[in-house]
Amino acid sequence: MTDLARRRLLQRGVLSVTAMLSLNAIRRPSYGSTHNRAKYTMDLRCGSIGVQAEQRTAIQLAQAHGFESVTPEPKFLADLTDESRAQLFQEMKNNNLVWGAAGLSVEFRRDEKIFLEGIRGLPQLASGMQQAGVTGVGTWVSPCQE
Repeated sequence: MTDLARRRLLQRGVLSVTAMLSLNAIRRPSYGSTHNRAKYTMDLRCGSIGVQAEQRTAIQLAQAHGFESVTPEPKFLADLTDESRAQLFQEMKNNNLVWGAAGLSVEFRRDEKIFLEGIRGLPQLASGMQQAGVTGVGTWVSPCQE
């Protein structure tokens, strides 16, 4: 298999998994939600609006400004202890917040070295997100022509 073919296979696999996780998040409400909870939420994505805020600050901002969900930071969640994770769950529950979709941590748009580094770190980040109750991941794809 050529390097180009292998890379395309990996890219399509990552995109397929991302799509499946996103669809799963739409069908299944996040932790702590009720049957009356909307399947879509007004999500605070700090990075998308140019706000630099660590995860706990983003949660506070989401609550203060009427958001229903906040974008999870995979690295932050992967580094939490069980006790810290339980405190974070309680804080979010107290503020009627759930997780939005996380950003895909694998950079497949650049060179192979960066892509492989992302793939190597993915299991730890995915485990942290799963333990924190994150059920959705998203990314963007640049338009291009071959």
